[in-house]
Amino acid sequence: MTAVVNTDCSLITIGSDNFATDNLSNTLTVTINGVAYEVDIPTTTLTTFELDAAAVSLDSLPKGVYALKLTCTLADSSTTEESLCRVLLCEEDCNVIDLYATASTSDTTLARVLAYEALKYVNDCSTCSCTVASLLYANYTQTDVTDCGCN
Repeated sequence: MTAVVNTDCSLITIGSDNFATDNLSNTLTVTINGVAYEVDIPTTTLTTFELDAAAVSLDSLPKGVYALKLTCTLADSSTTEESLCRVLLCEEDCNVIDLYATASTSDTTLARVLAYEALKYVNDCSTCSCTVASLLYANYTQTDVTDCGCN
């Protein structure tokens, strides 16, 4: 499975070799910052599916950690599962500038800067854990860690 986030974070293009017209079903479970959404992907999808805010009944795709799990029920009724983690950080560069300026004066601020820097690499890492990404995001945003839906 692949998941490519467009430049303005309004769309995630999901691709899979398991999409086939004879599949019985394709279901994408999208867990965004701990909240799970189920998306039925048409079995007519041959190569990619475009996940936008409307697909998960939101006004826009929020910033944060996305645990993506694709379950395809094949023609023989067997299932395949693929999982990926993505992080949407659009427009955060400007917000983090002030953190850089004060990072040397506060351990908390330094931890936030380091978490942000690590989060920038999650989308290019095929072995990165969504659990770790969720912890990093919680450190960056200084929010409580909720279940990322990664298990």
